[in-house]
Amino acid sequence: MEELGSIKSLEDFIKNIIDFYSQKSYQKHLFFRGHANEKYTLLPSIFRKSYNEKDIYLDFMQYAPENNIHYDFIRESDKVLADMQHYGIPTRLLDWTVNPLIALFFACTKDDKNEENGRVYVFNPWEYNSKISDYKNSKNHETNIYARSLLVYKWNDSEINKHVKEKYLIEYDNSIEKPFAYVSQFTNKRKVNQRGCFLIYGKDKTPFENMTEAQPWLNYYTVEKKYKEKILNELNMFYINDYSVYPDYNGMEKMIKNCGSLFNLNYMKA
Repeated sequence: MEELGSIKSLEDFIKNIIDFYSQKSYQKHLFFRGHANEKYTLLPSIFRKSYNEKDIYLDFMQYAPENNIHYDFIRESDKVLADMQHYGIPTRLLDWTVNPLIALFFACTKDDKNEENGRVYVFNPWEYNSKISDYKNSKNHETNIYARSLLVYKWNDSEINKHVKEKYLIEYDNSIEKPFAYVSQFTNKRKVNQRGCFLIYGKDKTPFENMTEAQPWLNYYTVEKKYKEKILNELNMFYINDYSVYPDYNGMEKMIKNCGSLFNLNYMKA
């Protein structure tokens, strides 16, 4: 993993991203992820504490109907995990975005009082996935996601393969050891506005930046802490802010706390 440069302004960042795309004439969008603290690891929330993944999944299943959420919790387990992630419940999904400016926003957020440098990761999911599986086969792509989602049940390989075969009518013989990258369905406003995509983790719980398979497809930019507030104000000029990223009451609350209004241009001093 290589550091691609240091970011001091929005203009600086945009120029770097354009140059990065131009160097190799990419034909598809890359994935980006922003960390407010460069010390954070690329690891899904379910693995950051000693959670019982199956218990959390069953808890969500128990209370989903009263919140008007109706799924087949086995055959649609991948969709369930995406919804759980949306509601902030720990899952084996790691959020990414195809919009680098959204990643930059997260790298500059004020949750850490800007005491640490931020980081924007740049990831080529297409090259990475090609090393994991023949993902260009649409059925193979879908089964890779579904098989990993079934790990929430703590099933062994034969049980997982049985359910994959029942749903897709094909034998599943790919490894589910490593994470698999995919673009999520845009089923709610947050996903649409954040241009969300995921890494769904398999059996290996190693932070992604430490996985051999992620190299050389994963790199990063450092966002210097002293420039974070400046960059947030510059992003807000293009209405990339708390409310545009979280287009709901939660985002409205954040925006008003940070800027004083949905239409104020500058972030307030801490």
